[in-house]
Amino acid sequence: MKIKLLIILFTVLELTVNAQLVVSVTSATICAGNCAVLTASVSGGTSPYTYFWSTGEITQTIVVCPLMSTTYTVTVIDATSSTVAATASVSVNSTTASAIANPITITSGNSSTLTASGGGTYNWNSMTTINPIVVSPTVNTGYCVTVTNANGCTDTACVTVYVTPTGIQSYTNEHSISIFPNPFSTQSTLQTNNVFKSATLTIYNSFGQMVRSLVISHLPLVIERGNLASGLYFIRLTEDNETFAIEKLIITDR
Repeated sequence: MKIKLLIILFTVLELTVNAQLVVSVTSATICAGNCAVLTASVSGGTSPYTYFWSTGEITQTIVVCPLMSTTYTVTVIDATSSTVAATASVSVNSTTASAIANPITITSGNSSTLTASGGGTYNWNSMTTINPIVVSPTVNTGYCVTVTNANGCTDTACVTVYVTPTGIQSYTNEHSISIFPNPFSTQSTLQTNNVFKSATLTIYNSFGQMVRSLVISHLPLVIERGNLASGLYFIRLTEDNETFAIEKLIITDR
């Protein structure tokens, strides 16, 4: 008996199974005004990968500068059309600094108390870290404070203390006078309940030097800043050699 040996050849098919597609993004914490870098980390799946961010960008790494805490989503698609998404939160820590002078105008030789807010530590440009501080400038002086909160975020605020030379004081007779706005940056309006025939408005700088003279022909009167620098001024309203008012006028750049 012949035995036929049937040799069956088996072809071994080598099958490679890719790991599951996984994507992750690390969340971040920033200070207000700063930016964060978000990168999609991908493993598994089949390259190349395509990235779609909720911001509309299609790169693996994006830079975001949110004004408030925001969540971002990235969707990744691999070469086999497998799709997976991940989210990351960017938390925004902020501090709002403010500096208040009380009063904002002092007479030469007097002092003003500057109070900052915003929490944390305070660093003044007058080389002190206490809060509040008491200052006694002899000329118009600007003070700035940098506030740092517990999250390490900083903000800066400034205030100007205007100094009135000794001997110049506000004065009004029985006629009321108003100037609005005051301080102002471009123009202000003077209004009074008195009726003038030929009055003169004289503007002096903080050194008592006349810088402008206006004849009042109608009321209300618009006072234009023109080429006057920011700072403290004084106005004197007169008619027939009689002084009706002396008031402070403050010009700012904002």
